[in-house]
Amino acid sequence: TRDLTVTGGGTLTAAPVTVATDAGPATSAATLGAGARLNLTAAGALSAGPTTATEVRLQGASIALTGRTGGNGANAASVTLSATGGTITQDPGAIIAANRLAVAGGTVTLTEANQVAEITSIAAGGTVGFTTVLPLLVSGAVSANGTLALTTSGGLTVAGGASLAVAGGPGTANLTSGGAMNVAGRLTTSGDATLAASTGGLSFTGTGSVGGAARLTAPGAITL
Repeated sequence: TRDLTVTGGGTLTAAPVTVATDAGPATSAATLGAGARLNLTAAGALSAGPTTATEVRLQGASIALTGRTGGNGANAASVTLSATGGTITQDPGAIIAANRLAVAGGTVTLTEANQVAEITSIAAGGTVGFTTVLPLLVSGAVSANGTLALTTSGGLTVAGGASLAVAGGPGTANLTSGGAMNVAGRLTTSGDATLAASTGGLSFTGTGSVGGAARLTAPGAITL
């Protein structure tokens, strides 16, 4: 396989980047190998255009996604975004396509029609907004300050070992799913918590500490 690592001392702007494997360019599921890795690191702001690899790691003082980021098909693998204390944003249509996503930063606004199946971690010093069109699994720790909003067009599952935590003011958590919702992990907020499933049922079998009102809505059965 072939790897690409780029490190900049200041602002880094990445034009469309494709990481190839020995089988050929990483432009389709047929040729995208499991070992293709892309690492872009900037001491200043990072503006990332379309990037294609099975593992994408972007790091900067802030991150702006200006094009599609991730892999193709079954080889979408993982995307890691790290902007210590900085903002992480995406332009309209600049979706993330990944089996797994990990994020660390200040304010996180990733509310385009992303194709992400699993959040392994989000550590944010500010607010978090995230949207995916796929059924979503939260498998690790997610933390925000101010507000946390997770939206999926499919079902939403918060695994037993996972956690959602919102501190500060207003300290609200809003979980919205187009399918059934199953929260088996821990939910902690300093403010209100709203869990809404558009179809199917809602199950909350985890633990929780909600500082404000808790609102659970679903057309199907609600299990506590």
